[in-house]
Amino acid sequence: MGNLLSLGLAQQVKNNAGYTLTTITYSTNGTYYLDIDNILDTVIECRGAGQRAANYVNQGGGGGGGAYSKTTINQTGKLTIVLGSDASVSSGTTLCLAKIGSVGSGYNGGAGGQASAGVGDVKYNGGTGGYGGFDSGGGGGEGGCSNQDGHDGGDDGSRGQGCDGGNGGSGRSATQGFNGSSPGGGGGGSGSSPQLGGTGATGQVKISYYI
Repeated sequence: MGNLLSLGLAQQVKNNAGYTLTTITYSTNGTYYLDIDNILDTVIECRGAGQRAANYVNQGGGGGGGAYSKTTINQTGKLTIVLGSDASVSSGTTLCLAKIGSVGSGYNGGAGGQASAGVGDVKYNGGTGGYGGFDSGGGGGEGGCSNQDGHDGGDDGSRGQGCDGGNGGSGRSATQGFNGSSPGGGGGGSGSSPQLGGTGATGQVKISYYI
């Protein structure tokens, strides 16, 4: 347990109207609490974790990237922030939820975290891991972006990348796949057994509000 303000990364910027924008970014797994009082709209962004690529498979499939969800609320009270496999924010009811990606299995890449299973006003899927079984393991899927689905990992080992989700890990031709990047990138597939696939990256919760 801990206080989000002490363990999160906080930034403050004052606008022309004299209000100060505070943004708290939380990227370490755990459960935290934040009291919001006397503020305007609060924007909550959740990104699920990426998943690992297939283990102990020659040219294994890449891991899926985590999903993205965004919610805007206008209320006071205590928020409960939980970051683990999924990323969620609640206050009596779930306000924001983004799902983890799926594990690569055999040659097949794992599906990205599904927007349809999340909670938010805006939701996007994580990228799907690339198919292995060719010259390298499949690339990891990119974490879901704030304006579109995350990019899929390539069947040639190229990582999913291109927007503001965490990059997937690249697949390898002979050794362990590269790990995904935060927030929510899926791991790259290994090139040869008995190597491990790359691990998925942690997700993220970002809370922005004016005071």
